Amino acid sequence: MGSSAHSLPYPNIKVLRYDPCLFFHQKCDRITEVSEHEMYTTIKGMPLDKTAWVDGFPVEFFTQHWSLIKIDVICVVMVFFQARKMLKAFSRTAITLVPKVSTPTQVK
Repeated sequence: MGSSAHSLPYPNIKVLRYDPCLFFHQKCDRITEVSEHEMYTTIKGMPLDKTAWVDGFPVEFFTQHWSLIKIDVICVVMVFFQARKMLKAFSRTAITLVPKVSTPTQVK
């Protein structure tokens, strides 16, 4: 988004089919719970002055108040990974109706 590309990258099918892949035990070794450190590092690595979540709070809010909100953030992330479902509050969109009149606050 925001720029045009002359070609789009795509996975090489031959590599996917014939190159070595991880064995089952290697895959299992890589499945671990997300740690608090990983969550905080991810949040710290996000672009500043942007809102990543539907609540409208910028990343700076999460980094500056991490000591107060980390338990709630960790709980939400863990529920997502354990239940494999996202809470409905995170998948909703806020819609605001903007009246197209000259004086929207004036009652007729």
